[in-house]
Amino acid sequence: ARRAIGIAMPTNDDKSKFGVDDVAAALGPDTEVTALGVREESELSLPLRDWAAYYRGEAVTVTHRNRATRRIVRPRRGRKRRKQTKAEEEKEEDGDGDGDGDGDAEVEADAADATEVLLNLVSLEYSCTPLSRRVAAPALVRELDWIDHAWPTILKRQGHEAALGLEGAEGGGDALGQAKPDLSRSEEGEDGIMAAAATPEEEGEKENLNAAATRNATRNAAAADNAKGRFSTHYPRVQNYCLMSPQHSYTDFHVDFGGTAVWYHVLRGRKTFFMAPPTDANLRALGAWSNALGLEGGGGFLPHSLPPRSVVKFDVREGETLLLPSGWLHAVYTPVDSLVFGGNFFFDAAADVQLRVGDWEEAFDVPRRLRCPFFPHIHWYARALNLSLRACTPCWRRT
Repeated sequence: ARRAIGIAMPTNDDKSKFGVDDVAAALGPDTEVTALGVREESELSLPLRDWAAYYRGEAVTVTHRNRATRRIVRPRRGRKRRKQTKAEEEKEEDGDGDGDGDGDAEVEADAADATEVLLNLVSLEYSCTPLSRRVAAPALVRELDWIDHAWPTILKRQGHEAALGLEGAEGGGDALGQAKPDLSRSEEGEDGIMAAAATPEEEGEKENLNAAATRNATRNAAAADNAKGRFSTHYPRVQNYCLMSPQHSYTDFHVDFGGTAVWYHVLRGRKTFFMAPPTDANLRALGAWSNALGLEGGGGFLPHSLPPRSVVKFDVREGETLLLPSGWLHAVYTPVDSLVFGGNFFFDAAADVQLRVGDWEEAFDVPRRLRCPFFPHIHWYARALNLSLRACTPCWRRT
């Protein structure tokens, strides 16, 4: 299946399960992440090392946005028996252990003093990390995504360098920390899941088009930039996300920022989606419902405010990939511990929906931190690139 859609993923067979600890090792155990409280609707910060421990059922210390700290543990019904360390295994083999694992008793004692809180980690962006070398979006996504084709190459390169703290880095992906995955074969030995590399002539033509797009769009993009009129050298880092969800996690109804489409690949576990199309009536209902959540009594269950039969249910099982259409309202339930890779993308056919959702975000005053970075800029660049392509296309081939 992976070969058919041109996707690359870490190995996940019975002998070598890629899991949360592997994510922490790839991104760095000290990397700070923000998890969402499923019931509290709060944001809690902790290093990946502690997130992996929390996922295993150990008590950890987290930090609230107001810098207050507290000790938490995942709910008991979602906890699994802790895996023994090598030292504990050796102790048990020598006959010194009681067979039940002394470490488990220590963990349970520690957890007894912690508050049970269900967290969900859904916003870990891993571009410019070693993990980006092992994961690649489906081929269709890579062929359509404006960020890959319309955003100027030089600005994306500078964005990578800024993320890594480099200046004047030269060379390919290694210098940028964003080495392109080897899609000529997957880690499971599947060959030919990517088309042949572009020729030097094709690469040169793409560079010229990007340069033209930069010249044509800079004036318009700068007008929309709120950074003192100067265009930023970063780019929208929304293409690569890792989602790690303990059992019973739930994300309530929402629209992905900017009306972007989303790809999801469930590497481990299972996800259940509840989805509704982005009609004007549905978007208005979502906005009113979101505003009512902070009021006494809350906003209720959103599907009750939508037209009959608007919501569809869809299960995504381990090894399956979902392409969520642009702007669709959706909620996600996690019936079992899950590890998912995904990303957001813009493309031509969805431009109308993307702009409608952008207007909706303005109308309902969605907080800036929850919106897509560089939303107006990417549309200007895509427009400029399309104009450049039309100028290079013979009139009899234009549509």
